[in-house]
Amino acid sequence: MNSSFSYNPENVFSPIAHILPREKSFIYAVTNIDYPVILPADDSNKNDFDYKNSSSSSRKQRVKYASPKDLPKYSKCIAKTFPSEIRETHAFFSQHPWRFVVQSINAPVFSRAKIACFADILIPAEYHAAEARRMQEFVDVVEWKDKLNVLFWRGSTTGGVYDYGTGWRRFHRTRLIDWERKFRARFPWMVFDAGKTQDSALWALKNSSLCLPLSNQNRNDCLLGTVAVDVGFNVVMNAMSLSFIESFIKEYPYKSYVQHKTATRFKYLLVVDGNTWPGRMQWYLSTKSVVLYAGVFHDFFMSQLVPWVHYVPVRLDFSDLDEKLVWLVLHDDSARKISENARKLVSGVNSLEAMQCYTGLAFLEYSWLYNDES
Repeated sequence: MNSSFSYNPENVFSPIAHILPREKSFIYAVTNIDYPVILPADDSNKNDFDYKNSSSSSRKQRVKYASPKDLPKYSKCIAKTFPSEIRETHAFFSQHPWRFVVQSINAPVFSRAKIACFADILIPAEYHAAEARRMQEFVDVVEWKDKLNVLFWRGSTTGGVYDYGTGWRRFHRTRLIDWERKFRARFPWMVFDAGKTQDSALWALKNSSLCLPLSNQNRNDCLLGTVAVDVGFNVVMNAMSLSFIESFIKEYPYKSYVQHKTATRFKYLLVVDGNTWPGRMQWYLSTKSVVLYAGVFHDFFMSQLVPWVHYVPVRLDFSDLDEKLVWLVLHDDSARKISENARKLVSGVNSLEAMQCYTGLAFLEYSWLYNDES
């Protein structure tokens, strides 16, 4: 029973319904948004939830999260797992996330994404199925040795509300573009727009990776200057007013949309949380490039990813991005192996059949545990 099941039943849910027990019925809840829902507060005895009587008096007594600032206040797990330096840089923890629907209840809810400490049960969404179908049709044909030493990211202003007075300059995606500005100031000749660069000029970047240190550069600066960068917004999202959008674009000009085929020419693909989990992670991990990831969210398979085994971790304020790029330049073979590890892992989940199997087992386990009398 569910009034907001957002998945296409022919793609994800219907094929596994036959394995569920027919002799008993059970109630379940599935969110129709990307945000996590269930975070039982430390005083969990006030969080019991009655599906059959959702307006019960016990519900009135439980902790209510008015805003993200309440999360560490009522959950020691959040306070410990996400210290202030993380909460101050990720838009989800700000006073103006794009959406905030956290509930302090003890109830099983199937969701698309969550962060540590939340109790949501993760299952794949229709988006995952669509990505799996797309990846079956597209193969990265650019071998590691032929890829350009380019850091690439393209995306939108997601994460929080982009408007006057929301503190959007502190949001994690804004910080990334500010990092790009600093890089541009130091190495203006190594910043470009892949959507505008002519093909011959793009491939010429492969010959620009000679380390020619200037007198005021140290060795790491020299190595960093061998990496070309194409990072930028190509659309404004989560904005509340036209005047803000116009002023924002003046300060942060758009970059061109870049086709996935073009992105596979680049060796370093950056993934950054959006509103919640980064959807492009699924596809980028399947390429022959190496993924750098800055975020805290994960979907049904991302918990299997291990830093430095399947991706290169980056801080949400991007204060270590220079260091990580230098490491990648110095450890090219290690970076290639990280890419191989990621491709091997994601091949096991990037199929419609694997997602149906995962979802079927999750609901089967839930049906066994479900007790209508309790």
